[in-house]
Amino acid sequence: MLTLLYVDDEQINLDLMQLTYKRDFMVYKALSGNEALRILEEVEISVMLTDYKMPEMNGLELIRKVKSKYPHIHCMLLTGYDELAIDIDLETRNLISDFVQKPFKKGELKDLLLAKD
Repeated sequence: MLTLLYVDDEQINLDLMQLTYKRDFMVYKALSGNEALRILEEVEISVMLTDYKMPEMNGLELIRKVKSKYPHIHCMLLTGYDELAIDIDLETRNLISDFVQKPFKKGELKDLLLAKD
């Protein structure tokens, strides 16, 4: 079973993700980048889906840290912004497996996640 770490600074989004996909994936939740890093020290994760805009550490900063320590993890960036509107250098862009645009469709995200397993 795919293990997903979902990182978002809004608890309702974390809870909805877990409820939506609890039959499909093992979903771990983190309210911040630092909490996500702590979870990664304890749990083997296949895919990390992180919101872009978060306080303290945004999704890009988190992905950079995760990929430096856990290069095997597929990192996906969830954003309400157009991918081209986010200022990302080429090196960071290459660390991101996929961009997921908000709002997303349940089935499309499920298929995208399953393709990473």
